[in-house]
Amino acid sequence: MSLLTALTSAGFRLTTPRRRVLKYLQSQSEPKTAAEVFQGIGQGIDLASVYRTLELLERLGAVSREPHGATAAYVLTDRH
Repeated sequence: MSLLTALTSAGFRLTTPRRRVLKYLQSQSEPKTAAEVFQGIGQGIDLASVYRTLELLERLGAVSREPHGATAAYVLTDRH
């Protein structure tokens, strides 16, 4: 099952910020902090949306959070 399908199956909408965060994480091979995701996506999304999306994806088991200095980095657990 794709990540987008998993989101909709769990009852969540496929908002533009969610799509953009997923697309960015799918293009990365290394864990990224929320700030790195925000910077990598560019305009059209705010940092709060990045954090909310990462938290949602973590709750759904689609990303894992790893220690990264004083913050956390996120990596996809499922790369369909």
